[in-house]
Amino acid sequence: MGTEPSGVEWVFFESLRAEGRDFRLSGDRSPAGEIGEEGRVWFEIEDRKVRWAGMKGWEVRRGRRQTFASEPTNGSGP
Repeated sequence: MGTEPSGVEWVFFESLRAEGRDFRLSGDRSPAGEIGEEGRVWFEIEDRKVRWAGMKGWEVRRGRRQTFASEPTNGSGP
């Protein structure tokens, strides 16, 4: 996660904690095309993994399916 407490990943992290949601974190190296960016973190929530992908929004993986979304936990989403 970025080190700025106001960053989008921190906001999401704090919202998950406030809601009492079960989740795990796993590290990821700097994504291709984001040279100079810190590595990102995957949020593992139920049957999906999500990570902030910058201008692409949230990368959501469920099984082998990968999509991008404006919100990380849209229950009706990918």
